[in-house]
Amino acid sequence: MININGIILTAAISIFICLIPARAQKFSFVETGEGILLKYNNQHIFFYQTETKSHDGLYPRANYIHPLYGLNGEILTEDFPEDHLHHRGIFWAWHQLYVKGQRVGDPWECKGITWRINHTEYKASQDTAVLITRLTWEENLPGKANANPGGLIGEETVITCIKNKEDQLEINFDIRLTALHDGTRIGGSEDVKGYSGFSIRTKLPDDLTFYSSSGKVIPRETAIDAGGWINMQATFEPGREQQTSITLMCDPNDPMPFHGWILRDKGSMQNAAFPGRDPVSIPEGKTLSMQYKILLHRPDMSREQIGQIYNQFIRKKD
Repeated sequence: MININGIILTAAISIFICLIPARAQKFSFVETGEGILLKYNNQHIFFYQTETKSHDGLYPRANYIHPLYGLNGEILTEDFPEDHLHHRGIFWAWHQLYVKGQRVGDPWECKGITWRINHTEYKASQDTAVLITRLTWEENLPGKANANPGGLIGEETVITCIKNKEDQLEINFDIRLTALHDGTRIGGSEDVKGYSGFSIRTKLPDDLTFYSSSGKVIPRETAIDAGGWINMQATFEPGREQQTSITLMCDPNDPMPFHGWILRDKGSMQNAAFPGRDPVSIPEGKTLSMQYKILLHRPDMSREQIGQIYNQFIRKKD
């Protein structure tokens, strides 16, 4: 009897020890000279760029995420892609920027603007990680005196990452832009496409497909009205047997009706276009808030299941 109990006890201890790593899984942040890396145990989740990065001195930028890693550890995003060197991972930027009523640079194309990170803070637990960044958009036009030495726009962005399940990861973005001067406006491209705003530049494999709550979506040149979420699904790394799905979520009516989804299956980015070609004003001292979610999941997740997460996202915003 004693031996049997001993065997049972040993087996129980072995099972318990085997379970410890699973219970100990947690998020952690690692600072580097270039930015901040988020990890879940030993797997990389994303890297947030705090230091200005350029391509041979051109298209200098900071304040974006790249790489973003998939559930299999594969890199999903691109930085300085040859077809659009100004594209960069997950980013939020606008073609049109007016301050004191005057056009200032082009943040979308990383021209005439720098992003100075003033402060970062973060905290991580077993299933949640929060990164808070505070920064200033500054004028940087070569050969021109800086007419706004105190900065153009103040930004605070809160990025919250939640690990609900082993095969599901949520990344929430709460972006707040505060006008530092009167006559401040932001707007998209000045054409029928009207692209700008929250975007993700991923790899674009040949098997890439899109769908919304209504079914399959075919990209076109202009914006598509497809509701509050768009899913993209592909084999982002050659040799992988399992595809990865990325769902982009926004509230089409907050902060105001957005322009629609700009979708591309070749040589470009995916964009929740806001506000379109007509700029929106931000009164001096006032803050424009925008919330977005990126959901990483397996391809077998149903539209109904995605819809449930989307509805929770909308309710939490309110």
